[in-house]
Amino acid sequence: MNHNLLETLSSLDPAAGGDGLAMLYPHRSEGAEILLGVRPDEYSAATIARAVEDCDSHLVNLSVTSARTPSGNLVVALRTDASSPDSVVRSLGRYGYEVLEAVGSGESVDEHDARARAAELLYLLDI
Repeated sequence: MNHNLLETLSSLDPAAGGDGLAMLYPHRSEGAEILLGVRPDEYSAATIARAVEDCDSHLVNLSVTSARTPSGNLVVALRTDASSPDSVVRSLGRYGYEVLEAVGSGESVDEHDARARAAELLYLLDI
């Protein structure tokens, strides 16, 4: 798991003391790792999996941690096969989940590249 994710998880759980958290998943060079804040009464693994699969990605790992957010929400750690977490984060947001942190192995398409691609498409369509 990414070092920043572990730091975030440690900061959310003061009882962990910094070294109490072991690796949740074996290291993988590809995929996106996401931390969610979920109200305990709204937690549903099936709904989280559906949100991930709505953007043509697969849920690889899902763990409910012992950590809580300052507002008392559960901290859920998940890993997907998407190289960039952007589409998964948007999908989870549409389902009402609070994304605490997200990192991916690949680079996301930035705004400049997106505009350039749209301009090329409009040129090809001759609009």
